[in-house]
Amino acid sequence: MMLFRKKLRTTVSGNPLDKLINGDLPFGWYSYMEKEIKEWETPIPEMVNAVLHAKTVDEKERLLKKLIDYYEKYRTWCYSKDDCWKKHFSGRWEYCHNSKCSDFDFIEPYKESLSSLLENKEHLLEIEKQRASLQDSLIVTIQSNPGMLQTDIYKLFDHELRYEISDILLQWDKEGQIIRKKRGSSYSICLP
Repeated sequence: MMLFRKKLRTTVSGNPLDKLINGDLPFGWYSYMEKEIKEWETPIPEMVNAVLHAKTVDEKERLLKKLIDYYEKYRTWCYSKDDCWKKHFSGRWEYCHNSKCSDFDFIEPYKESLSSLLENKEHLLEIEKQRASLQDSLIVTIQSNPGMLQTDIYKLFDHELRYEISDILLQWDKEGQIIRKKRGSSYSICLP
């Protein structure tokens, strides 16, 4: 990313735009640096959105690494600049706050997500594989076990697929592809 910095100016009161004033950014700093800030920061929410909508485990891993690398590159760039850029970065990204937490680093949840993904990758890939063939597997299960309880069907698959299985079976029942009959606290499932 090529960023060109304008010739440094001063504020209306004569304070330079590269020095903190009583620990705060000088008035007008954001307006003056808006182009550079946007160039660096606009991709971050786009990258987060891409991570959230990743379709596969490998895609999510790649996108998380890309986000984290970009964030670290931006942090390094800001910290290589003056105190104002350090103040901006730390206040906007390193010491964030919301209604749930008064102090957190923006990137930490994504680092934790990547770490968890890498630690559980084999299991996540197995779930991904099951998910890809879930409907076919459900049909085979229902054909082979007419009247099987829905709760017993869940046990044949990873527990993380439970809600997807429930949604599929409910949709198939509405479409008339299967028959669900209440049986105790579950449903027996069979083909019509």
